[in-house]
This record gives sequence, structure tokens and C-alpha cells, in this order.
Amino acid sequence: ISINANTAGLSGTAKVYVYATPTGTPIPTTGTTALNTAPMKLTDSSTVTGGLPYISGTAITLPAIPFTSICNVLGDATCTAAATDGQTVIINIIVDGTGTGSYTPGTANQEIISFNFHFNSTIPLTTGPAGSAVGITDFIAYPGDAKIHFKSITESPGFPALNPLAIQKVRYYYAAVSSPVTTASKLATLTAITYGSAVELANVDGTGNIDNRYIKKLTNDQYYCVVPALVDNAGNIGYFLDATLRTNTANYCAQPGEVIGLLSENGRCFIATAAFGSPFTDEVKTLRKFRDTFLIPNKFGRKFVSWYYDHSPAWAAKIQGHEDRKEIVRTLLLPAVGFSHLALKWGAFNTVLFFATLLLLPLLFVQYFIFKRRSKVE
Repeated sequence: ISINANTAGLSGTAKVYVYATPTGTPIPTTGTTALNTAPMKLTDSSTVTGGLPYISGTAITLPAIPFTSICNVLGDATCTAAATDGQTVIINIIVDGTGTGSYTPGTANQEIISFNFHFNSTIPLTTGPAGSAVGITDFIAYPGDAKIHFKSITESPGFPALNPLAIQKVRYYYAAVSSPVTTASKLATLTAITYGSAVELANVDGTGNIDNRYIKKLTNDQYYCVVPALVDNAGNIGYFLDATLRTNTANYCAQPGEVIGLLSENGRCFIATAAFGSPFTDEVKTLRKFRDTFLIPNKFGRKFVSWYYDHSPAWAAKIQGHEDRKEIVRTLLLPAVGFSHLALKWGAFNTVLFFATLLLLPLLFVQYFIFKRRSKVE
């Protein structure tokens, strides 16, 4: 523990103590507490190099505190899980400028800073259904251009609050799937993901909003699997998705790609396919061929494709199972299908010229009609 202590005016007998108590028996707010009492006194500044008196503003580095000393405050000198798991200890850093070896609230030349130290003997996992689990209990990984983004994130009730801490970050741990890519190899990848895997961070605000739902700078055409974990406001990492929940390879694995197929592995289709019912209809084939012929070879076309594949899965999900919505989308897509068909047959320039002419003809006709009317009047 390293402390910058402002010790101006303190006598040479001043000390800094680290004194711990169980949460149920904190230092009293009245009366005097002896600071040399075992096992609560974890360490003090008696052995600080350079001796006393201290110089104002200098760093006071206290001796290392063994983990067993903190456990011993709970009556468990060997730190067995049964005695300490889930327990919290209050760590008090006390500056005793009086040299009395005791602390009395409100006394001049005495200061105290307290914080909680919480024990978890094992890494907490997100297990069971959303009603009983803690953390992120489900999500869907969608492919994008050199990235994976997450939709339909399901969180446990009360998220981001935990007991006794709260969540401040989400860690998306991910790993590439080894070839050959099969359901078994994806499952093996999901099972093996842990602290050592690559990670992307996201912040969580007080209401549970997650500010980043992407993993970027991935390799296109490579399958990746993702397992989320949580970081509490003490910096502890835990609540990995449990192995029993990592079987949904369709949801938790995705393949980024600059040109992505119109159907994902789990059947969630992009909006054109969703509207026309199949990736093999003539309309969808035409749109796909137009994409490959005119958009992908062009820088701005590639940006449009990337934007489309980022947003289209969510749009497609909104029309699935709604025939009336599909009919509307099919009607709206028909001009795009017609333009794509003519561009593939005549070329993009000729097609643009054709549609421009179609738009200009009514204007020319109106202009001609107005001219004739004026000629008759004159």
C-alpha cells in the first residue's frame, strides 16, 4: 500500500496504521480504539525506511500485507474458502499524529480513510436463466466488415448492481476458431475462452447502458467466438458466461467478412432475403450480383455495404413473421431491384442515364405544355 501523507506539523512519534475490521464491527464513531490490537492491525509505519519525522508530501510505503493477515481478521488464518467466501473486510488507513497508538474520532492530527475488501474464493460465473443469474445471460453476435457487433443482449434483473459491488465494465473475450470450422470446433473455442483470450472493453453506466457493442479490427472470413465477462467497481473480473451456457454456437460465434452471405448460420437473414423469403430468389440474386459487380470494387460502395451489413440484420428481425411488413419492404425494394437488373445488363452509366431521362421527361413535358399555353395566349 503506497500512501502520500501530508504530515506537516506531526511529531516524530506519528505513525500510519492499516487496521482492518469485519463489516459487522467497524471502528466505533465514538470512544477510543487501540490500533495495536491483533489481528486487526495489519501493519504500521514503524519500519519505514528513513525513520521519523516524516516530511510533508513524501510517499510513505508501508510493508507488504500478507493475504492471510486479512483472512485472519475473519478468524481464518489459512484463508479457507468456507470461512471467507463472500465476506467483506473494512480496511482502515489511519494517520495517528498523536503518537498514542489509538484512534479517537474528531481528535486533532488524526485522519482515517476506509474502504471495503471483498472475498471471492472462486471466479463467479453467470449460470442459470436470467431470473436467477447475475450479469449478461444471453446475446447474439452479428458479423460486420472486420468486426462483430452484439444485439439482443439479455442482462440479469438489477443489472448493473451486484452484491456488494456494482459493474463498471464489460469485457468481450474472444478467440478465433481453428480449421476446419465445425460446430464442435466452435464449441471447443467457446469452452476454452478465459482471461488469457483477446479482449475488447465496454463501459457500463449506472443504469446498465453498455457504450460499446462491437469487437473491431478482426480478420474477415475468419470465425470468432465470444464470451462476455464483467468488471466490478473494485476492478475484479468475473461472471464469465458459464460453460453450461456456452453451447449456443449459432448465437455466440460469427464470421466477419467484407462480402457477407445473405443468410447467417442460424437463419437470421438480412432484410432483402427476409422480404423475398429466400436468398435464392431472382430479386435477391440480382441485388447480390449488383453488389459484387459495382459496389465491392468501389471504395464508397464498400462503405455502403459495410453500413448495410451493420444495420440490415436488425431491420430483418423486425419483419420476420410479419407478412404485411414483408410486402411493404418488397415494394420499396423493387426500384432497387429494377435498377440493379438494368445496370447489370446495360452498365451503370447507361442505367443512370436512363433513369435520369425518365425523371426529366415529365418535367420536359410540363415545360412544353406551359410554353404552348403561353404561345396561344400571345
